[in-house]
Amino acid sequence: MSQIIDKKEFYSFVLIRDHSIGGEQIIVLFPNGYGASIVQSPFSYGGKYNLWELAVIKGSLKDGIPIFELIYDTPITPNVIGWISLREAMDIIEKIFNLPLRIEDG
Repeated sequence: MSQIIDKKEFYSFVLIRDHSIGGEQIIVLFPNGYGASIVQSPFSYGGKYNLWELAVIKGSLKDGIPIFELIYDTPITPNVIGWISLREAMDIIEKIFNLPLRIEDG
């Protein structure tokens, strides 16, 4: 398991681990409809310094395939969060996990 997902309670929510971006991307999606995209690459904010970038996502599984998009309307952040340590990323992931169920309009 990736070093960033250091809480066993989150292991089952990891949907994607991708190394094709010249670094690492991990997608987690929680039952509340929220999740996170955590990236460390030469192109991510802080990646060149071994720091991480995190974006809050919304999504679901469709036929076993994760469908998600970045969102900017949560109390977590109105933007992507860059230049963060592994510990900071894990703390933010825990806050995302604890958000109330996402209700979609329409």
